[in-house]
Amino acid sequence: MTPNGAYRPILRPRRGEFAALAHLSADEAARVTPIIELDATGSIVPLVRELRPRTGVLAIDFGNVPDPPPGTTPPGTGRPFPPLDTGRRWSSSRLDRSTSRSGADRPSSPPGADRPSSPPGADGTSSPPGVDGTSPAPGGDRTVSPPGARRAVSPTGAGRQTPATERLADQPLALAERLAELGIAMVPVLRPYESNRRLVAHGLAARMHRRRALLRLQPHLDADNPAQADAAADRVLAATALGPDEIDLLIDLAETACVTHAEEVEERARRVLRWAHGMPWRSVSVASGAMPPNLDDLPTDRPVTVGRLDARLWARLGEPGVGYADYGVTSPVRRIGVHYHRQLPTLRYTTEQDWWIYRWARRGGRSDDRCHDLCRTLVTSAQWPSAGARFSWGDAEIARRARTARGAGSSASWIAWSTSHHISHVLRTIPAG
Repeated sequence: MTPNGAYRPILRPRRGEFAALAHLSADEAARVTPIIELDATGSIVPLVRELRPRTGVLAIDFGNVPDPPPGTTPPGTGRPFPPLDTGRRWSSSRLDRSTSRSGADRPSSPPGADRPSSPPGADGTSSPPGVDGTSPAPGGDRTVSPPGARRAVSPTGAGRQTPATERLADQPLALAERLAELGIAMVPVLRPYESNRRLVAHGLAARMHRRRALLRLQPHLDADNPAQADAAADRVLAATALGPDEIDLLIDLAETACVTHAEEVEERARRVLRWAHGMPWRSVSVASGAMPPNLDDLPTDRPVTVGRLDARLWARLGEPGVGYADYGVTSPVRRIGVHYHRQLPTLRYTTEQDWWIYRWARRGGRSDDRCHDLCRTLVTSAQWPSAGARFSWGDAEIARRARTARGAGSSASWIAWSTSHHISHVLRTIPAG
């Protein structure tokens, strides 16, 4: 049960995160397995083509992607999806209901029911020259659109390639084939609430690639006790036809909102870890997130600290062989009903105990001047690492903007630089295995 110093950041399918993954060093890429949370609004294949992750592997989470209706034909295959499984699904009482990005809008309806979706590219990234993004709501986190906002898939699978039918190509097996063609290994992420058909597809996708999968268990939503956790694990293992030694277990504690809540979450984590040690998982990791979902209320023109309660929780667990995972520099909480408008230049700069949030409004209305002033303030601060611009690709980009007011970038750029620095910092602070 040794993760060999692996880091598993839970990331959104946006340009910002992919730009950071595309600029990892070789040593960093060898230790990072990104978990990409798909949504129902678009395909990640164009992002993978343009911003190829240096990790060479992506763990793909379909938890927010609905099963296609029976008889729908994925574009280019000519073969309809098989009927939905209607057998009894494992379920648990849902305690501690939260607005977790991964669990809050989990449907109680049968597989295939529609789910809220999120607009693509929000708070995305920047990276290669000429790549820019649109500016999301303040705080940079993407929103979830109201239910029914996206177009429905025709159950007849008509030949028209609507955005909805194009998205069917991102079902597990189809996406596994596309990623294999691009030379990217896929690790399916298994969710206890997924349909049997989806789990079977995950098992086939795992065998198509590295015969590995990742079970993402949210104990506050998926299992109240060890018996329910056993039932969930047994169902997933049976449907995927994989053994526990082929599956990485991720215990996702979701939001760690405050110090008091962190203590409660820590006790829950210890109980789940005791259960996890009873099975021969390939590895075990613990994830949580502490970034606020909205940064709008934070002061501007001076850095403000936000405690990295997720990192502190993992350190307090002190469990040998248990790997580290988090939500990068974003929040586990979805923001619903937020309208997009132009964002202030914002960096989320990771240090050992805190994030330093830089939101800059000074120097008039020009974004270039504000970003230049922000970056210049950061590189002269106590938080700037001794390695300076060599610390990460993101730090090099920040240092370049500190030297000149040209090229302030966009919200996509700022998330990219922040994520790049965050990944490099995490890898320096967790054991290499």
